[in-house]
Amino acid sequence: MEQGWEALAQLAAFIAGVGDAKLRCSDTTSSGLCRDGNTVKSGLRALSPWAITRKADDTVLWMGVPGGIVTEVRFSAAPPLRVDIKRKVPAPF
Repeated sequence: MEQGWEALAQLAAFIAGVGDAKLRCSDTTSSGLCRDGNTVKSGLRALSPWAITRKADDTVLWMGVPGGIVTEVRFSAAPPLRVDIKRKVPAPF
C-alpha cells in the first residue's frame, strides 16, 4: 500500500512540475495529449488512476476509466528519471 501512496505522490509532483524528469509521450488517439508538456500535465490532472503496479523497477499507473481509453504513466526508478506516457484504445474483448 505504501508503494501506491508513493506512486500517487510521484504523479502529483510531476503534474506540479517538480523535478527534472525526461518526458516521452505517445498517443494513438486523436486527443492531442502529447502536444507539449503543459498539455500532458493538464490532461493527466483531469484523469483518475484506477490501477498501480510495478514492472521491473518501474512504477506504472493506469488512468482514465477502465474499459475506455487508457492512459499509462510509467515512472522509472533508476536515474535519469523518466516519465513515459502512452494513451491508447484498449483491444476489444
